[in-house]
Amino acid sequence: MDTSWDPVTSPGNCNLTYRVSWNHTTNLDPNITTDNYFNITGLSYFTTYEVCVDPWVEGLTTIKKCEISTTVTSVPGGPPENINGVSSTTEALTVEWDPPATPNGVITNYSVTWSPDDPSEPIITTATTFTLTDLKPCTDYTISISAATAKGNGPPGDSSQTTLPKAPGPPTNVTVAMVSNHSDRLDVTWIQPPSRCTITNNTISWSLNSTGDLIHRVTIDANESYAISGLEPWATYLVCVSASTLGGDGPDGHCIKQTTDQDIPFGPPENISARTIMAETMQVDWDPPASPNGFITNYVVTWSSADQGEHMTVINNTTYTMTDLLPCTSYIITVSAATTKGNGPPGLTEGNSSISVPGGPPENIKMVKSTMESVTVEWDPPAIPNSVIIKYTVFITPNDALTQVSGTKYTAIGLQPNTTYNITITADNCMGNGPPGSILGETKPAATTHDGSANAWAIVGVVLCSLLMLGILLVVVVTLVKRTKGRKDDDDDRSDTLVG
Repeated sequence: MDTSWDPVTSPGNCNLTYRVSWNHTTNLDPNITTDNYFNITGLSYFTTYEVCVDPWVEGLTTIKKCEISTTVTSVPGGPPENINGVSSTTEALTVEWDPPATPNGVITNYSVTWSPDDPSEPIITTATTFTLTDLKPCTDYTISISAATAKGNGPPGDSSQTTLPKAPGPPTNVTVAMVSNHSDRLDVTWIQPPSRCTITNNTISWSLNSTGDLIHRVTIDANESYAISGLEPWATYLVCVSASTLGGDGPDGHCIKQTTDQDIPFGPPENISARTIMAETMQVDWDPPASPNGFITNYVVTWSSADQGEHMTVINNTTYTMTDLLPCTSYIITVSAATTKGNGPPGLTEGNSSISVPGGPPENIKMVKSTMESVTVEWDPPAIPNSVIIKYTVFITPNDALTQVSGTKYTAIGLQPNTTYNITITADNCMGNGPPGSILGETKPAATTHDGSANAWAIVGVVLCSLLMLGILLVVVVTLVKRTKGRKDDDDDRSDTLVG
């Protein structure tokens, strides 16, 4: 600072000097000069000083005169202070600062630049705060700020700040693969979405495609694949994958439908039933298993009895007719379903090879012979036997005789002459007796005389004939015995002759 003043006339021939002092040299030795001007150095820019000039003559009292003066403006002597950035969003940063400690003048503006992606020209502002926009999330930015006076910009100050993280987009190339021979599993792969923020984890969710019901959701550390397990065989699932950063969860990628591999049926066919449709023939019907676990390729039907052993057939429908069964026999029947993976467990039922008792009586019952003490009847089997007829039951009244026969003909004996009998016949199979059929049979009357007594002469004639036949038989026997004895004697004589 150049300081000057008007000279003072020294009294007499005294030695006159000037003492120059200013604020910062208070209590210091003043600068002495004999000139009427002085160049003060070492001052600060744009600083107000009180400069005093004191004419001094030794031994005399003088008057000090002071003036206020300010140094000139210069560029700021340092950067803005306390630069601090605050990330307000994923794409913006708000920066605040204080003026330089040595502004060296009036601060006219501040110049703000940042990197990376700084603008081609600095941003000029007169405020001590500024918001940077259109930034990238999860990105480190270096912010430079310099203050300016009328003389120009001072040195810049720097600060580093990172924008907030942002939720990512959806994963791409999501694939869900069936795992062969692992019917409870699906393998999931995907490509992470492009993101400046670090993918911290992935969320995999799956739901039943048929109902839309969410089955489960799992969050894992960022990975490139995941195996879903514990699924149902041969079931279609909708699988979704999303990614997350510290900024939040992103949306699901394209959800994929996929079906698990087949397995053997977990249960037997349902509603198995057996019914006899005719003698020695049964029909078995069933519904597919509740959990087929794949395409049913065939059914295996077995039937067995204590007397016939086990038989088996393989068919591809849900009904089967068993023929050539043993009559009146109980059969154990099993049915199992099969997929390409094998047979499931069998279901069990029981059936009988007969329908019921005969459906009608024996047919064409007729009497074919009659005597005084007997009648003979014949008949045909019933039209609807419902099984093999194993016997017939014949009941005769009024004497209440009950007889069981195996054929279709019967002679009742020991009856009274000239009597009408009611003959009832039922056919029996293994299930029991059928309805009865009946006929009236009449024995012949006994032979009688005119006066109603028995013909005694006929009886006597029969007795005499019998005695005559018995006498003839005795004569023949005696004759045969004599001839046999004579031959033996002749043989003995011949033997003696040969010996002699």
